[in-house]
Amino acid sequence: MIKINLLPVRAAQKKESIRQQASILFFILLALFAGIGYAHISMKNKISDVKTKIVSVNAEIEQLKKKTGEVDDFKKKKRELLEKLNVIESLSKNKTGPVVILDSFSEMVPEKMWFEAINQNGAQLDIEGVALDNETIAGFFSLLKRSAFFKKVELVQTQQKDVDGLKLTSFRLTCDVDLSGTKPN
Repeated sequence: MIKINLLPVRAAQKKESIRQQASILFFILLALFAGIGYAHISMKNKISDVKTKIVSVNAEIEQLKKKTGEVDDFKKKKRELLEKLNVIESLSKNKTGPVVILDSFSEMVPEKMWFEAINQNGAQLDIEGVALDNETIAGFFSLLKRSAFFKKVELVQTQQKDVDGLKLTSFRLTCDVDLSGTKPN
């Protein structure tokens, strides 16, 4: 019988197997490094994109801050303008207010009465005067109460007064002035 020595074939097969495994390991490591390299480059690109977006968003935020500053300035100017318009409207009402009051008085004051003082404090009017008798004061009081311009008419005091030997009645009354029905010129 012939004997064949198979040991060198096994050694050759073993060497071939080791070489194949080394090649597979090399390709696996090569694929692994390529994957890691690709992931690294991909992450670097994403980071770069995010940084670019952050810069653009920060620039947009700065623009919006400027615009909100402009809006705040506009609101402040609008508020100041409205305050000025209110002052102008108030001055316009106050300009016509005394005229309306005096015009109303000229129509209501009886012949036997005159005023010594008329003081206005805001919407309240304080009237001091002298009349021939209490009936004249009562008539004037009634006319004031019926007027559209005068509200909360109250007689504060009346008393006898001697003027050049005549016994007259001095009075003091208060009322609130409502000029909402008048329109300024």
